Amino acid sequence: MVEIEQPGCEAPVRQLGLPVKLSRTPGDHARLPGPALGEHTETVLLEAGFSLAEVEELMGSGAAAGPAQERRDPTIRT
Repeated sequence: MVEIEQPGCEAPVRQLGLPVKLSRTPGDHARLPGPALGEHTETVLLEAGFSLAEVEELMGSGAAAGPAQERRDPTIRT
């Protein structure tokens, strides 16, 4: 198990670590943070067939959430 900083979350998120370890490409679970909560909401809703007006209505009413306000710089490793 590993803990990863998730933009928009108060505490790190626990996930499974990398199950396969390769010598030339070892992988690094902490290389970049995951997307901010709600970062892709608008794109997903548009691709699902909602119109821009419908997406704006969903976001405005609180039925769907956009990106978290606080964003972390992915180039900074903790």
